[in-house]
Amino acid sequence: MKKVLMITDVRFWELCSGNRVRIAQLISYISKIVDLTVAFTGPTPYNINIYLKNTYGISFYALEPLKVLNPEEYQNKFSQFLLGKHFDHIVVEYLHNSYLLECLPEHWKGSIFLDAHDIISDRQASFLKFGFNDNMFTVNAEDELNIFAAYDKVILLTTTDFNKIGSLIGKNKVLLCPHAPTTHPHLVRPSVKNIVFVASSYLPNVYAINNFIHDCWPSLLAIYDQLNLLIYGTVCDFINDHGLKRIDIKGFCPNLPDIYKTADIVINPVSFGAGAKIKNIEALGYGVPLVTSSHGASGIESQAALSFVLADTAELVIKAISTLIENYDFRKTLSKNAYQFVKNEFSADNCFRSLKKALLR
Repeated sequence: MKKVLMITDVRFWELCSGNRVRIAQLISYISKIVDLTVAFTGPTPYNINIYLKNTYGISFYALEPLKVLNPEEYQNKFSQFLLGKHFDHIVVEYLHNSYLLECLPEHWKGSIFLDAHDIISDRQASFLKFGFNDNMFTVNAEDELNIFAAYDKVILLTTTDFNKIGSLIGKNKVLLCPHAPTTHPHLVRPSVKNIVFVASSYLPNVYAINNFIHDCWPSLLAIYDQLNLLIYGTVCDFINDHGLKRIDIKGFCPNLPDIYKTADIVINPVSFGAGAKIKNIEALGYGVPLVTSSHGASGIESQAALSFVLADTAELVIKAISTLIENYDFRKTLSKNAYQFVKNEFSADNCFRSLKKALLR
């Protein structure tokens, strides 16, 4: 069995954001086909390695379980970790962890994969367009491409990103591996009661829901006075409800099926950021009628008006939600199409086929 090392600093066992869910899903899939070890920069909870061994069947090693180190200290720890170990492939989660590859011995002959998730320079440009600084890891486009080119394979989540980077560094160096969510048919109720938003505290999510509350919710409530807005996730820590009625700030809920059972319509009016929107794929997989933006539809554009409704302004969002509320048959059609689309196109085997082939080579 091939031996694969994954390097990450994302607490993937805490399923409270799209990127954590994505990494956990990837680990779950590849741990069934390879002997997987995860090296984590830390810090970590006590005995997390035992939990992860039991949950995912992986070996887990925290370079420093008790505190945060500087990059040079992590490099020293990683060099020590590598002594006497052999891996056929290394998967690096996110571009910013590439600095650890400087620790690889000169004679190391395995393949190195970058799970990029999205294009960082595009994310930065998108933030700036809306007047925000990207306070996460930043890099200019030229340097990002140079780092991409240093990898054997770069993993991307959307067709748009796959085509863009493939045209710049070569199609043979990129893998398209979208998110593969859980699927479950949805019971579409004749009347709409609950509008649901599920998100992490990532700035574009905070911006999106606060704008929706300010720009859309009063108009909707004036027409549909029994409607509820239910908000889930760590985004709840940054909500300004403006004192408006029928907004229920739920907080983090680890059980997605319970959330989507309560939902009649899911919204994601996100307007900036980068890459695939995991929560949109999840909502479609659960067959819940979805209203999202053109930006939110990245990677699923072909299904606009078939599996979800596209709306890019407050007026269009209000109109889209109103149309769904008043048209039971349309909601049933969207639900059926969304569920079938994700079930057919976004199964784990479909999403990770190219990666599986590359890892087992």
